[in-house]
Amino acid sequence: MILPPACEPPSQAVALLWIGELEVKPGAKVALDPYWSRRPSDRTPAPPACLKKVTLVGAPSVKLSKDKRSVEVAPSAADEDTAEIRAQLGGAPVVARLRVVDASTNPLPGVWTQAEMRCPAGAEATGWEPLREFVLKADGAFSATWTPFEFYQDYWGAWTWDRASKRFTLKLKGGNCRPPAFDGEGQAELDPSGRLLVSGVVLRDPAGPGDPSRCTLVFQRLR
Repeated sequence: MILPPACEPPSQAVALLWIGELEVKPGAKVALDPYWSRRPSDRTPAPPACLKKVTLVGAPSVKLSKDKRSVEVAPSAADEDTAEIRAQLGGAPVVARLRVVDASTNPLPGVWTQAEMRCPAGAEATGWEPLREFVLKADGAFSATWTPFEFYQDYWGAWTWDRASKRFTLKLKGGNCRPPAFDGEGQAELDPSGRLLVSGVVLRDPAGPGDPSRCTLVFQRLR
């Protein structure tokens, strides 16, 4: 088969729709915008017409649009409904997965950024730096990054949360900068404004005097 020039893949590139499992809300519509990538930060757009043989398998609540250029999630989709899109881009295979996350039953997954650090008298953590990207995935993975740059992460692992008891646990699995003082056992809850309050954990080595384990980290949602 001779491909149109616009559909020819760049040398040593992989075909993608997105990286990892995409988390979407009930009622979402997701465009299928293919691209080529030779490294994590590289996104070379490919013409949508080059995306061929598009199929979808998974929950009935997730369907392809009639023109097969987007995925439509039913408003009634349940939390943890999943689907897999399979296609070809310039003859190269494409596999992309998505998961439905219903915030009414599963409110913590998302990308958060630290807005505040509340400490009781005598425990003030001086010189602290906000955690700018705290990612909680619906599949139980998390990552923490103080200075986001492309796909860099300081460390990552697994998280669990019991809504009734508020128990919140982070377990390290790897990282580029793993703090010796890390303590992932604490509590988490959402305040009435939707901010995430995490207490009892230590996510970074203290920069000065104080006891960060007695402080509450206040996060606001980025997306």
